[in-house]
Amino acid sequence: MTLSLQKNGYSLIVGGPTGSGKSSLAVQLGKKFSAELISIDSVQVYREFDIGSGKVSVEEQQGIPHHLLSSIAPDAQMDVAQYLHRVNEVVRELSRRGTASILVGGSNLHIKSYVEGLNELPPSSPELREQYEQLSHEELFARLQDVDSKRASELHPNDRQRVMRALEVASISGDTQSELFSHANLDPHRSLILVPLWPREVLYARIEARVDQMLELGLVQETEKIVQSYGSDIAPLKTLGYAESLRFLSKELTADELAAEMKKNTRRFAKRQLNFWRNEPQKSQWVVSPKEGEGRLLKSEALFE
Repeated sequence: MTLSLQKNGYSLIVGGPTGSGKSSLAVQLGKKFSAELISIDSVQVYREFDIGSGKVSVEEQQGIPHHLLSSIAPDAQMDVAQYLHRVNEVVRELSRRGTASILVGGSNLHIKSYVEGLNELPPSSPELREQYEQLSHEELFARLQDVDSKRASELHPNDRQRVMRALEVASISGDTQSELFSHANLDPHRSLILVPLWPREVLYARIEARVDQMLELGLVQETEKIVQSYGSDIAPLKTLGYAESLRFLSKELTADELAAEMKKNTRRFAKRQLNFWRNEPQKSQWVVSPKEGEGRLLKSEALFE
């Protein structure tokens, strides 16, 4: 069988909450249909951010080429538009080679923007960034809540770089980032999105086991090495796992507290992701199968010929 969706102008995406097994599912699909994978994860794109981002190892890739993993420096910046341009370049190159591509990742904003399209956003302003750097996390987030409450609801208050970017876009363009995203006129893609979903208690158990594994593999040591090379203020260090590890390294948390904080924060993050997959398809008028509560799998005939 061959993967036929892309012949008919559709993209295949594997999305879903953290800990749900997206990467493993995508690898199995890649093996079955001789496809190559494209990461759409906003942390896995950084080099050296391996353990805490859940980046698939060479062994876990099972010989399937993965694109955009570890493709930029830890202190580089890449907004959604820049990321999607890179994704589109890889998709086009694979298409020219006659190779199917499967997009995989947990960054819901990137998935939504890829599917629906995205306006070009204004470039960064060093002057505005300098002003924002004088403000605390709380002050920045409060400003964003006033300017763009919808975008604020999608971000963590401590996600300083994305909060500043949303404020910057609103100040430069006169439109909120949410408004620009909603107009969606840059490279929309008809897509089939596969989302592995587990009962919440099972997902949470998987998350807790995953956190324990990350700590055993050396997440704290990975974080410490990154800090030694790049300092503690780079954007990806504000993300799950790394933010808590920084607090451990600064003696704010004990080892037990570190594990507990990571588990708690990851469960909360997964809950927000679950809410996205429960609510966003209806809001965006995406066709969903199976419907909630139907308890059946999506028929595979739609995928293959």
